[in-house]
Amino acid sequence: MFAPMRIWRPWHRKINVNQKRYAVVSSITASAVPSLVMARGHRMETVPELPLVAWKGEVEDIRYINRKGPLIVYGTEGAKLVKAFRNIPGVEIANVERLNLLKLIPGGHLGRFVIWTKSAFEKLDSIYGSVDKVSEKKGYMLPRGKMENAELARILIRMRCSRL
Repeated sequence: MFAPMRIWRPWHRKINVNQKRYAVVSSITASAVPSLVMARGHRMETVPELPLVAWKGEVEDIRYINRKGPLIVYGTEGAKLVKAFRNIPGVEIANVERLNLLKLIPGGHLGRFVIWTKSAFEKLDSIYGSVDKVSEKKGYMLPRGKMENAELARILIRMRCSRL
């Protein structure tokens, strides 16, 4: 290709707003599953439960590539929190009203270690709503689960045993 840095080049793909919101909600849900968070490489042996309020970890100093550490999501306590964590390598900070999909799932891999402040966690229901409640985002409702009970293998084994 002769001149790839032209203005007319389509570098980004447009995606529906509903699909973006669905992806953000799915990544928030995935950050609460311990197995997915551990699969990304976060050390969580001493963490009592997810979502977490405090973090202790190891940050490696590599010359060109910095590993992604935890993402801290805040609600109303913005300025003090940003100043406190902006100089720690690998730690990123995001406002709950402006959650970025690239920060929630860097590299397209689910399960980033997310630390929520109390005000941000309480504000999630009003921003994204719930299964019964409409959110602030122009009538967006959370998607319903396909199954009530997620243990499909156990259900299938019971059905096979009942047939015999």
